[in-house]
Amino acid sequence: MKIISFKKAVEVLGYKVEKVQKGYNFRTIWATKDGQLYYFHLEDLRDAHPCLYYRTAETMTDYKGGENRWDAEDKLEELGYKVFEPRKACDYNSL
Repeated sequence: MKIISFKKAVEVLGYKVEKVQKGYNFRTIWATKDGQLYYFHLEDLRDAHPCLYYRTAETMTDYKGGENRWDAEDKLEELGYKVFEPRKACDYNSL
């Protein structure tokens, strides 16, 4: 199994990454495929296995969009990939 970044994983799945947002212990990617905009979300980076889901979106501010889909990791595994997004100093809880 080859380990790849969240951004690379979205690209491997055939999407064009339009925007990457790095939040507090999470990552969001806005990507397009076949004329449709998608919202990919990876959280909580503090967990050993962060939650990954995606859904359709109307705009890059549409955080509600369509129904959540949970099959991205399965699709990546079929292709021989696993997502790993390293945490940065800004991701840690401050004391």
